[in-house]
Amino acid sequence: MSGGAGAIHHDQQALQSAWADYWRAYAVDRDIAFRETQRHSARVRWFKRGIVFGSLGITGALVALSVFNPLSNLPGGFAIDKATLSGTRITMDQPRMNGFRKDGRPYNVRARTGVQDVRNPGVIELNEVVARIEAGDNNIINVLAPEGVFDSGADKLKLTAPASAGYITIKSTSGFDIRLRSADMNVKSGQMISEDPVAVRMTNGTIDANRLEVRDNGRTISFSGNVRSLFKPQGAEDEGAGENAGAQPPAEGNKPQ
Repeated sequence: MSGGAGAIHHDQQALQSAWADYWRAYAVDRDIAFRETQRHSARVRWFKRGIVFGSLGITGALVALSVFNPLSNLPGGFAIDKATLSGTRITMDQPRMNGFRKDGRPYNVRARTGVQDVRNPGVIELNEVVARIEAGDNNIINVLAPEGVFDSGADKLKLTAPASAGYITIKSTSGFDIRLRSADMNVKSGQMISEDPVAVRMTNGTIDANRLEVRDNGRTISFSGNVRSLFKPQGAEDEGAGENAGAQPPAEGNKPQ
């Protein structure tokens, strides 16, 4: 009888031990599950915050782009290939502008690169400028300049050629070839002024001066300041055409420093 009671007592102890082990394991599992739930909740909160802040950032960027878009200050015919931003300066690849002058004739201005400061979005610094302007009598004027600055508010293009970069060249299909160091052009009115020495070569002669002004869409050209001209007699143009095929730099007395 005592043996049976001992066996029952032993079974009770085993059952109690198993039950205690179960509750301990349950408590551990519950604690692990609770901590995992907390970590999951934290990740969810951060994920939600990331979505909110990301959405706000995208919205802010779109609003800023629509309000402060620097290209919105430029003419409708302005286009670029791509742009990169560094600080407040935007570098543009292949900027170009197409439009019409006041007389209805088209013009095209393009450059290898352009730089615009967002603090002054209406002005673009240009490198390796090429312009094509249609004038009267089917005359085409082609302009090449090492550097330039385009002011969209005034429709003005200021061309420059540092001493190390050669000259600005202006050639027309009608036969004149101009070289100079600087030129202020109004692309719509066709007016151009240069306060630096200029050399002009034509099929029938040459003109050198310290100042050049073009008005009335190219109909009026005036020279001033130490003007020197040389024209061939009529009939001698063909004989010496090869001598003036291209303009030479301004004479030493007029050569820009």
